[in-house]
Amino acid sequence: MPKVRYEAARGVVITPGAGIKVETFAEKTCAGDAATSNGTAGRIALAAQTIGAGGRGSVQTITDNRVSASSVVLIEIAVDGEGTRAPKATVHSIADNTFTFTLGNAKASGNVLAANYKISYLVI
Repeated sequence: MPKVRYEAARGVVITPGAGIKVETFAEKTCAGDAATSNGTAGRIALAAQTIGAGGRGSVQTITDNRVSASSVVLIEIAVDGEGTRAPKATVHSIADNTFTFTLGNAKASGNVLAANYKISYLVI
């Protein structure tokens, strides 16, 4: 059986009998097109922005001290305030202490209002 090492600085919590859990996180809001959220997981509320059909919003830059250039960042729509399932979140770049993503509108017609969505991410 492989051994698991506890690394509190990386946000991993091991509880005997309960497995491995990722540290808890607080929700952050992008001010314009940036936010700071230090943790292995996070939720980002987007600033007001209208994204036309088939378009992409501005690049959002997240500063996070748990991200390294070799990290994998998983991202998804956590809250769909419009109920359309049309927006798509895409990671564009990952570097030490930061990653960037955009929110796109997959609808054939109509706008998506970015402020109605929240994005969750996990750093691996």
